[in-house]
Order: sequence, then structure tokens, then C-alpha cells
Amino acid sequence: MGFLFGTKGKVVPSKTNEILENACPECNADLILSDYKIFFTLFYIPLFTKNIIDQFYHCYQCEASFKKEARNDLVDSDKKDQVKSEIDKV
Repeated sequence: MGFLFGTKGKVVPSKTNEILENACPECNADLILSDYKIFFTLFYIPLFTKNIIDQFYHCYQCEASFKKEARNDLVDSDKKDQVKSEIDKV
């Protein structure tokens, strides 16, 4: 009998439960502080966290993601418009 094991990356909400209300420049939904974690899997079932790769703010409505360092820009309404214009340029 063989064992199928490996790793898988997954975006999950952070344990701090930090939420920025109506802060998404794309759709104006809530941004949730999320972790990108690597899980050890056995038979494709995640068993435990191997490590946390990165933390960022993630909108689960439009799937947009923003660096954790951009928090002040996302909360300030004037800077939020500037962030939106920068996104539209890309």
C-alpha cells in the first residue's frame, strides 16, 4: 500500500480576525487579513500547517489582494481613490 503525501498552499483568514470594513478599492467590500499557509497533506487531505508564507488583506468578494503594508492607504478614503487609480493603470 502506498501513501500519497505532499504540500498544498491555501489562503485562510488570519487568527487576529482583523477586518477593514468597505475598504476594497475594487468592489467596496470588506477586506480580511489573511494568511497564505502551506499545509502538509496525506491522501490530498490537509493535516497540519507547515508554515505561513505571507500575510495580506484579501477581498473574498472580488478576490483582490493587497499587501499588509498598504493598510493605511486602504483605510484613508483619499488615498483609497489613489490606490484605485493605480490599479486601473495596471
